[in-house]
Amino acid sequence: MEMEADEREDVGAETPSVMARLSAVSLTEVPPALHLQHDAQKNHGESAFSVSSMDPAMDEKENVDAPCWAEMLPDALAKIFNHLSLKEMLCTIPCVCRYWQCVSQDAACWQNIDLLEWSSDKQPKIVDRMLLLLVNRSQGGLRRVCVPNLKNDSMLQLIASSGSQLEVLRIQDSFASEECLCEVAPKLSNLTYLDISGRFPSGALIESFGKHCKLITRLNLNMRLNVRESKSCDVAALAIAQHMQQLQHLEMAYGLLSIDGLKALLENCRDLQHLDLRGCWHLDMEESLVSEATKRIKVFLSPVVEDDIYDISDYDIDYEDDDELDSADYMFEDPEFYDDELMFDDLGAAEDVYYPGTEGFLDQEDEEK
Repeated sequence: MEMEADEREDVGAETPSVMARLSAVSLTEVPPALHLQHDAQKNHGESAFSVSSMDPAMDEKENVDAPCWAEMLPDALAKIFNHLSLKEMLCTIPCVCRYWQCVSQDAACWQNIDLLEWSSDKQPKIVDRMLLLLVNRSQGGLRRVCVPNLKNDSMLQLIASSGSQLEVLRIQDSFASEECLCEVAPKLSNLTYLDISGRFPSGALIESFGKHCKLITRLNLNMRLNVRESKSCDVAALAIAQHMQQLQHLEMAYGLLSIDGLKALLENCRDLQHLDLRGCWHLDMEESLVSEATKRIKVFLSPVVEDDIYDISDYDIDYEDDDELDSADYMFEDPEFYDDELMFDDLGAAEDVYYPGTEGFLDQEDEEK
């Protein structure tokens, strides 16, 4: 189905900036050999693609050394597309040409799922449906997943079912049960970074991941500031000292760690290079162990938090800096996995939403029904 004129205009307006970013990335990310396969485009039945088909003004500014997108292999394009935001991948890239639409649906483009920004104001059901779509697109090739506020065990099990190659799992403030976390741990043997901030993990949970995920070098167990139920994380610290001695990066901000827990960590986790204990007010800065940690550990964030203004809600976001979506964001559906119910936008306005690859326009329905 043809796009409406205003939709083509929106896509055309975004394309130049996206193309500029892709060109910059391609020069550093893609080996030269992957730029030179002339038959790649022909195999998809497409003529050579030119940005001028969508924005003629770009022809005058185009660098002569810019990559020839029409001759680039799908694997090379997928690697470059991984640097784009969720919105760009789902809304802009599929509208450029059929070849790009085909490549953008390849599993190689969906190894990294980051819903941190997008999910901040979405209803749980909407987040679940988006996660289902993206996990299915990954076809078992997930490498990195960041989905805060995961509401149930089924979504965690879904991630784990495609997580044999998963290296990063960030599920801050998750409502998934400990039983489910322990159950999926054996399926995540390649995990190197685990973020389960927002919960007080039991010794059994730490033991399960320590036993089955021996490659973990980074663990985040941050708590939110001023949590009324705050309690000591000594149980977790003792379990870490016993089952995760390979850790290099540990965050336990506002976990109220005691001197006993710190002692166990320092004695057993000899590879620690980064230790975040901000807000662990039970620790006395005059203690010799605290002084030892300050000297021995390359990055030691002490319990003292100036003015108590440290906001742990962002959980040290250094995973990948994706572009934020606009407030009137786009919602996406895949007819193979979804019914015709709408994914609400944050304005709650009823409107027709077009997503390339679906059969026409999807009518928005009232989620409250």
